[in-house]
Formats: sequence, structure tokens, C-alpha cells
Amino acid sequence: MSVYAQPGQPGTVVSYLPRYDNWIGGKRVPPVKGKHFEGPTPVTRYTSCEVARGTAQDSEPGLDAVHQVAPAWGHTSITDRANIVHKIADPMEANLELLAVVQTWDNAKPVGETLAADIPWGIDHLRYFAGLVRGQESSISQIEDDTSPASYGWGCHVPSTSTANTPISASMCSPAEAAGSPSRHQRASGSLPGGH
Repeated sequence: MSVYAQPGQPGTVVSYLPRYDNWIGGKRVPPVKGKHFEGPTPVTRYTSCEVARGTAQDSEPGLDAVHQVAPAWGHTSITDRANIVHKIADPMEANLELLAVVQTWDNAKPVGETLAADIPWGIDHLRYFAGLVRGQESSISQIEDDTSPASYGWGCHVPSTSTANTPISASMCSPAEAAGSPSRHQRASGSLPGGH
């Protein structure tokens, strides 16, 4: 059985920045109201970092960023979208142990469960939908210029209300992303931001 050092201690596989801001449009953006909250682990209650406390005012720039890329993403070929979703899964697979340990410190699940089930499931989910979207046949997949049967009614917002779904929340939106709908992820106020 492996024992993992807690974040901030010698020998840990997980390290955190002291403070995390919002990630919007590919860059770190401080919260509009300038507030952060502590991100303690439920395992030991140790606080490893502070995380942006977002408000509705912080959501708008995030939604603006999603709306800005939506037309280009929707016009990206099915093959290219599938390849991009696979490229999201690749670093998850390459960093399986790190992500599993982050998940464990984030929600107090046993590391064996996060290593054998949670993170691999997230990776499998991404790869499944990347493969599934390749099966779309263009003559029946376009309803309108920006809508296909797979994306019709889809769009994804993951309001991570439980710490249990934060590191793998991306896999929850993989059907929408593969089909051409960008997504937005929102962190719960009691969860850690994941390793970097």
C-alpha cells in the first residue's frame, strides 16, 4: 500500500500555488470582488492554498469567453474535435497518479479508488465520446449551421457542488465538447484547485 505525503510536505507528489484566481480565456483572472477562500483538505483540514471566490460578476467574463470560441469550435471538423478531446485525455493519463492523489486530498476518497476508478473513468469517458463523435455522418449530422443531433440541447455547465467531482469534471462535459458545444466549469467553495 502506498502512502502519500500531504501537499506542502517533503516527498509529496502534489504541489499547489499559494493562491488560485479564476481561469478565463486561457489566463488567470482575479475575482472581481477580490475575495478568496481557503481550500482545506477534508483528510487533515490542512489548508494548502486559497481559491478565488467567484460571484455572478465573475461568471459573465467566463460565459463571454465560451461564447467567443463557440462559433469556431462548432465549425471545427468532427475529426479535429475528436482529436482535441483525445488530447485532453492524454495528459490525464500521463498524470494518473498525480490526479488520483489530488482527488484523494480534495475529497478524502481512498487513493486506491481514485487511482483505479475515478480518474481512469474520466479518461475513458473523454475517449469514448471522442470516438463516438467520429461516427457522425455529415449528411444527417447538420441540423443548422451550428447545430448537430449530438449537440442539440447540449451545452455543459458543471457547478461542482461537491468536492467529489472537481478534478474529473471535464469528463462530464465530454459529450457536449466533442459534439461542438464549449463548456464552463465552476468550483465549489470547499474544494481544492488540483495540482499544477
